Amino acid sequence: MAESSSKSSTPKRAIKTISLPHTHKLWPVVKEKLQKVAEKKELGPDALAGVILVSPEWGLDKPPVLSVLKKVLGKGDYYTVESFSEDILPYIAKRALAVEELFSDHEGIPLLLSGANGFVSFNRYQTSCILALAFFHLLPRSGTHSSRYQQLSLIDILEAGFFQAQQSKCLCILGYFDRLVKSEREGDEDFMKRRISIERRALGREMSSVDYWKNSDVLLGGFDVSASGVIEEHDGALQVDFANEYIGGGVLQQGNVQEEIRFVINPECLVSLLVCEAMYKHESILITGAERFSSYRGYGGGFTYAGPYTDPNPVDPVSNRCIVSIVAIDAIPAAWLPGGASYQFKSDAILRETCKAYCGFSFSDVPSDAGGNRSPVATGNWGCGAFGGNKLLKTLVQWMSASQANRSLCYYTFGDTGLSEKQVKMKECLLEAKVTVGQLFGVLAEEDFADRAREKGIFEYVMEKLGKDK
Repeated sequence: MAESSSKSSTPKRAIKTISLPHTHKLWPVVKEKLQKVAEKKELGPDALAGVILVSPEWGLDKPPVLSVLKKVLGKGDYYTVESFSEDILPYIAKRALAVEELFSDHEGIPLLLSGANGFVSFNRYQTSCILALAFFHLLPRSGTHSSRYQQLSLIDILEAGFFQAQQSKCLCILGYFDRLVKSEREGDEDFMKRRISIERRALGREMSSVDYWKNSDVLLGGFDVSASGVIEEHDGALQVDFANEYIGGGVLQQGNVQEEIRFVINPECLVSLLVCEAMYKHESILITGAERFSSYRGYGGGFTYAGPYTDPNPVDPVSNRCIVSIVAIDAIPAAWLPGGASYQFKSDAILRETCKAYCGFSFSDVPSDAGGNRSPVATGNWGCGAFGGNKLLKTLVQWMSASQANRSLCYYTFGDTGLSEKQVKMKECLLEAKVTVGQLFGVLAEEDFADRAREKGIFEYVMEKLGKDK
């Protein structure tokens, strides 16, 4: 059974669980169909379609066409109809059938509810079973437990459109299961016993107040800037997921930006969609141990699968988790709010973003180095794409939050050398002046900060107010 626990004094809500399909009255019918696929009595994409229950109760009103899957297999660049039919699909069916053994107590999987701290952990036998059920569209629709959850179903990834990016997401999913097929052939039980954990944390009321931040005497800490490189390749860091409040964002549909890409190249992150209710403004979610299985290039519509990937990160011998820590924090969708992007400069918005980032950066169970130093935060332009966030403002907010959490900040600008140069200049100025988190927050929270920043520039105004020669 999945492990679960509560890790805080936050007021508890009643423990809720989500039922798995083997407890449903239609399971005997589904089981029989899955067994035929597992035994290779029915083959190919049509066999997959034959298992899927077409019913409003399961959130599907018509039979799937599986156009993306068929397109990918027809091309045959990585996987063919034959390899899918003979190896991958029968394996996925076996993993789905394992639900009876792996979750035999019928208690369901614990949910991580909004507003409450919580923790769940799964081994790879369990995560692959959950994702196999999602592949066959056999997990409950979100409305069966709360509209504040996403439904974990991979059908849209296999079904919707012919765009290159969508085909690449499909290939990432196939690549994950193909790797597990190879692991089974090699008898690598240690690989399957590895675990992932998903932890939800809500920030306390005291740390969410203006006074807490204005009174902080913590000095701004280390700050490295890089115009090249990517967050997911910063080994040993706490890696930031530019999340949607509904974790995973559009990964199951046609979203192809930072969070969605991360969740298909590290596909065990997808399990969080099943168990995590939407985040409140003072919450964050930490996923530990989700390994990367795919290489890629490009972004957005140019996202392209580039073959299998072997994660180089070591496995922690105590927790049996790969040392990969991904923290999900959702930014304000400033561009979509009344008043547009200008809202993010208001003091309540700056407080919200600072608390959100701090909630994520202050998770305690991310490994430290041999000297006891907390791992750095690897981040970038959080909330600065479709959400309309200001890169300069988000730089300062994340630097404050990381410093308060006793972590250094590693900021990837994704080729924006102009931003990198501004950040380095600002960093040197504020570090030389020994500026504290409280001093910086005080400037950002000024009533007329937006006007002053508009007149002089954000970094320029901050440096004028807090620099050594102020």
